[in-house]
Amino acid sequence: MLLIISAAFTLTALLWTDLQVSSRELLLAGLLVALGVVHTEVVADIEANRREATNTLRPAGDIGYFDITSAWTVSAALLLPGALSSTATFVMLTHHWTRALRPAGNLAYRGLYSRATSMLACLGTAAVLQTGGVQLAEGVSDLPRLGVVLGALAVYWLINTGLVVLVIPLSRPDLTLRDAIGTGAENVLELGTIGLGGILATTLAGSSPWMAVMLLPLVLLLHRFYAVQQIEQSTDGDRGLLNSAAWHRRARRELRECARRRQPAALLLIDLVGFRAFATSRGRRAADEALSSISLGLLEVAGPDDLLGRFGRHDFAVLVPSAAEQDLEQLARKFIGAVEAVEVEHADGGPSPDSFSAAVGCAEFPVSGLTTKDLVSSANQALTRARTGGAGGFEVHAPRGSDAEVSLHDFLASRKKRYG
Repeated sequence: MLLIISAAFTLTALLWTDLQVSSRELLLAGLLVALGVVHTEVVADIEANRREATNTLRPAGDIGYFDITSAWTVSAALLLPGALSSTATFVMLTHHWTRALRPAGNLAYRGLYSRATSMLACLGTAAVLQTGGVQLAEGVSDLPRLGVVLGALAVYWLINTGLVVLVIPLSRPDLTLRDAIGTGAENVLELGTIGLGGILATTLAGSSPWMAVMLLPLVLLLHRFYAVQQIEQSTDGDRGLLNSAAWHRRARRELRECARRRQPAALLLIDLVGFRAFATSRGRRAADEALSSISLGLLEVAGPDDLLGRFGRHDFAVLVPSAAEQDLEQLARKFIGAVEAVEVEHADGGPSPDSFSAAVGCAEFPVSGLTTKDLVSSANQALTRARTGGAGGFEVHAPRGSDAEVSLHDFLASRKKRYG
């Protein structure tokens, strides 16, 4: 990381020593920085929420900057000399990190590394354009010039993405190469952002660069739509918990990390006893309000590393890394107590509020399962037995036969054989 950061700042400083910048280029740089800052200010809150909600597989959620705000840095790379575009990018991304990424937990050294990769991407883009003799202000009137521009954009993407993927094994050993590369949707976003940056650069290169200001509302609309969509896909409405799909993605990653560190983990499935009858008698609205209150109660007692999510209509799942066997019942009682503390008043002023309890089934990693699917199956078996005890029931899955002999060493050996 230090080598990349040093290279970005050293190359930028060396290029500044003999750079002559025109007043138009300074105007464009100032305009791009201003548009980027306004963009970040408008979307800062929702972008921080998106980063927190979707910190699942894509390590760019922790490391990279590639979201729709990167359209302004791509435009700078296409329009400005290398040193100037690198400097403008550093200013924009520093402001973006301060307002949107730092509140979401992005670490300072990762933020600095990401700025360095984007600065190098700008320098690479400028080098390709200069070698090809293409200036966007002169227009792209033929296929060879278009090819140079497309090549410059490809270099931007390769440097910015490649350097992030390169550092993943060093900073996040729990992630696989597939995790580092990201999902198809995320890569489409990156390519779409590059294309949007090209459109903005073309508009700014025209005779009236101020027309680009008219595109800002469109960029903001696209950003907000994308952010809201990702938040809705990862969280359970207004309750603040991961939904089932997002929980499974996070759980798989956490189990890989537990295996790497040779640490145990525990999965607790929490079933709300009698909640179905409550929902039938009181209606959907009262049931939703009760679920929101229960979710908040569970979040309050969950530890900072516990992975809490929704399972089904009225079930919850908690993955607890490094949970010791002797602590399992204490953990279960803590979550049961959070459910029992919730009371729902009658809308018609009934004699007493409704209250709830829960049954908990627990499975341990790795003895009760090596994968998320196996752990859920084992915890479900334990939960079935816990339900027979009624409210407050608790059971731990007890492996039998050869299952009881599964060890973390066996799991690591199987992964080494599979992945090499």
